[in-house]
Amino acid sequence: VEGEKLWLLFPSSHPRMGVGYSNMEAVVWLRRTGKLHPDLLTNPERYGMMVCKQTAGQTMFVPTRWTHTTVNLSPAIGFAAELFAIC
Repeated sequence: VEGEKLWLLFPSSHPRMGVGYSNMEAVVWLRRTGKLHPDLLTNPERYGMMVCKQTAGQTMFVPTRWTHTTVNLSPAIGFAAELFAIC
């Protein structure tokens, strides 16, 4: 596994910021949203968002009901899985 990804994560308690990017490329959503909120990446807490940079060999966990998007910062190869528990 190699490369780097930028992760933008939104908790279920703040769904409005994560709305709209599922039907467009993440970088397009980021540009559009960044125009409305210029400090989106420098002050993510203001928007209820977490920003993480994942590098080769690292694992990322996305909590239940959190929306997220990723942007490849360099050519990247990755693997994703969703786990469900029946209670």
